[in-house]
Amino acid sequence: TEREFLEEFKKICGRDFTSKSERMYRDVAISHGLEHDFRSAHFPGSAYKFQTHVLVLQQGAWPLSKNQQSSLILPANIAAFTHQFEQFYQKRHTGRKLTWLHSLSSTEIKARLARVFEFVASASQHTELSLAYIMEQTCLELSDAQRILKSLIATHILKPTADDSFYDSTSTYKLNVKYNNRKQRVRISAALQRETSSLESAQARDEIDAERKMWLRALCVRVMKARKTMSYHDLVTEILQMAKDNFLPSTSIVKKCIEGLIDEQFIRREADRSILAYVA
Repeated sequence: TEREFLEEFKKICGRDFTSKSERMYRDVAISHGLEHDFRSAHFPGSAYKFQTHVLVLQQGAWPLSKNQQSSLILPANIAAFTHQFEQFYQKRHTGRKLTWLHSLSSTEIKARLARVFEFVASASQHTELSLAYIMEQTCLELSDAQRILKSLIATHILKPTADDSFYDSTSTYKLNVKYNNRKQRVRISAALQRETSSLESAQARDEIDAERKMWLRALCVRVMKARKTMSYHDLVTEILQMAKDNFLPSTSIVKKCIEGLIDEQFIRREADRSILAYVA
């Protein structure tokens, strides 16, 4: 169904508009095959000691940021798995490098408290005790450790040993053994996602704006190359009309793109300043 949806999108908006989505779709399909081959090679005829699911994604096709990388010390069995998977991948794809984005991962943990619960958490939410000990054992930065502890305390899974000692290096925490919830499956990451920094959101918006401006500039050049000469007002109107099926740019953004092309001498003003001409 996803493939059919992309094909319909391609018919309406064109190949350029769906190229990244198609690469994302391919990545997911290839990852499933890659993981199946890895299991067959390393765990023939037997089950994992723990269930895993790995997605190998192209950085150019997905909204992945270097800020999402984190230095995290994994539990020994998970670290051994990631090392084994890296070796398997590099034998298949010489010269490629895998970067693990633990901040985007999730983990399911079963815990018997007041009753048995399944917790869905990020990879770095497996720790407890003092904040200093957590940072030492996991190699998390102070801000990351504080953010994760806040999500665990917000869901009442952990509780501070003293009410007045929240989130500093000497603070200590303990498991809430009386934890109870009507749901058996509890998603801790939902509380953590609400803590997503505004900086990452701003960076994502900046990247989208930059791509849109580049697309508008290319559209301006294509129109001017076909028309050779055109009035400034007509060019702005036509660009707005052509762009509306993809997104709705503001008039000021379109004008800035045109002025940039004039400065870079892709377009020039004629003696009549309201007329633009394409520079071959």
